[in-house]
Amino acid sequence: MTHQTASDDFITAMPDGIPVQALRPHGPIKGIWLHIPAYDLGKEDAQPILQRAAGMGYLGVSVDPWMMGARTIPADREPQARRARIFANFRRNFWPILGQTAIELPRIIDWAQDRFDTRASVTVSGHSMGGDIAVVGAGIDRRIHKVAAVVGTPDWTRPAARDLETQTRFMDLGQADWHAKFFHDQLDPMTHPERYAHGPRIAFILGGDDEHVPRNGAERFRTDLKERYGLDSITITYLADKQHMDFMEYDLWWPEVVAQLSP
Repeated sequence: MTHQTASDDFITAMPDGIPVQALRPHGPIKGIWLHIPAYDLGKEDAQPILQRAAGMGYLGVSVDPWMMGARTIPADREPQARRARIFANFRRNFWPILGQTAIELPRIIDWAQDRFDTRASVTVSGHSMGGDIAVVGAGIDRRIHKVAAVVGTPDWTRPAARDLETQTRFMDLGQADWHAKFFHDQLDPMTHPERYAHGPRIAFILGGDDEHVPRNGAERFRTDLKERYGLDSITITYLADKQHMDFMEYDLWWPEVVAQLSP
């Protein structure tokens, strides 16, 4: 059962227990724009993106990723505690967040289509962790025609990733347990190129000086799809001199997202 409440213009709901928020445009819905927030952020933090999307005629939708926002577990209420736990074994603790959130995207799209009576095309944007998830979404739900992965990667293994705060030390990514490995083995885009053979449009927006999310992941993904299937549907844009945390400013990357995904 889905329970809905209205707060200002935003509609919140819990389809199958997944916390979502939506903002409809004033006129006809030209498409669904689903935005997935970065690590440590929730659906409310995405309201500026939903407002931008609605201003373009889209139904803006966002979600609390698994274990984020309203889904935060008690032990993670303090951001520093969450960060320490996740990065103590990145693959063990981070991969399930990617996987669980990704497999919920079809349910969120089902809800948006039914609640707002639309079968319009679906665009998904994601910021950092959300960008990783957005790319997965295009491989598991063909209703998703366009994706913007902002400082995201298609390669969950993140070879040569550096520490987020200093961007100088290489990260110890740890070891996945069976739970985390299941999500990786089923969903990692880099090891499932066949799921993208239909050619969804994917735009990577990356930082020219970002050492936290390795840039070569997107480059290898694009090359692989080009060689296997002759696709030219993957674009990569580098914002010069920008590091990972610079992308916390939405105005930095939103214009590039719109430019890359415009018809």
